[in-house]
Amino acid sequence: MASDRRRSLYPSRGQRTRFVLRISALAAVLLVAAVSIATAADKMVMTIVLPSASFGPYIVALHKGYYAEEGLDMERVTAQGSVATAALLSGSAQVSTSSSAALSAILRGAALKIVYTMMDRPNYQIWSTAPELKTLQDLKDKNVGVQTRGDTYEIAMRLTLVAAGLSPDWVAYTPIGSDANARAVIQSGALPGLVIGKEDVDMLKGSPGLQRGHMIVDTFDAIRMPYTGAAVSTKLLADHPDTVKRYLIATMKGLRYMRAFRTETNDIMRKDGSTLDDHTLDTNYSDVTASLTANGEESTENLRRDMEIRASLLNIPANKVPTVDQAYDYRLLREANAELDKRGWKPTP
Repeated sequence: MASDRRRSLYPSRGQRTRFVLRISALAAVLLVAAVSIATAADKMVMTIVLPSASFGPYIVALHKGYYAEEGLDMERVTAQGSVATAALLSGSAQVSTSSSAALSAILRGAALKIVYTMMDRPNYQIWSTAPELKTLQDLKDKNVGVQTRGDTYEIAMRLTLVAAGLSPDWVAYTPIGSDANARAVIQSGALPGLVIGKEDVDMLKGSPGLQRGHMIVDTFDAIRMPYTGAAVSTKLLADHPDTVKRYLIATMKGLRYMRAFRTETNDIMRKDGSTLDDHTLDTNYSDVTASLTANGEESTENLRRDMEIRASLLNIPANKVPTVDQAYDYRLLREANAELDKRGWKPTP
């Protein structure tokens, strides 16, 4: 009887073997599940508008393998701002580098956050097309061309007017479409004034149109305007902060490389598909690097002013405008920069 009791208390060798096999099978299932979760968290889709220095840190990070170094499986998708924002909201993309479009959605209540501000000096100029129009005051109630209503050209104009102590509605805004159309307006004088990119002005040097009109304001020197950066969903930020942080570490690597290596960065842009000629590519590099924020952040005051202008364009009442903290979150960016400094990381060509 004692032997029978021992058999009931102690499993046989066969029972022990089956138990170990069941435990091993369960552990394998759990391991596969854990790996699947990690893979899902580390897989990211990032939208970029075009191969340009304006998206340099992300493009450099892709080509140099910095995202992979931080354990991220990064897929790049080409998309304009509105499409990129829709992708963020649907979950089909995890990062949009069109933060201006994301901000418009945030102002309407979208659950997104901007985690990095790349540039804050808009490379636009405000020009008149007639010799008698020399100041912002001279443009009162006159038509000023912007590419599309509510775009960064119009926002830059409005911020410039506010900085000069004038109403943001001091002028009438007229959509003109493409850069080519802006150059045509300068040449023809079809509108009294317009906001135009510096690159387009450079292309018109020596033309009769430029000689006839005046550059009234260079917005690069006149205002600060956060107009490009990275945005993510608040859900990703809450559920996978480590993934977002590693994304920012890799992006900051790209930014530091871009600052350090001019020729190599331009080579990367060519490999990425840029069709700009060498002179324009190099000029673009100079303009963008001069516009970069010091550490990826913008001051609260500048962010608030920009949000107020954008909200007014969207007919959002002042008391319904989100706070800066509801739209921007730089905490992980600060941690990313601190981590790179702690590592003593330096870019190499």
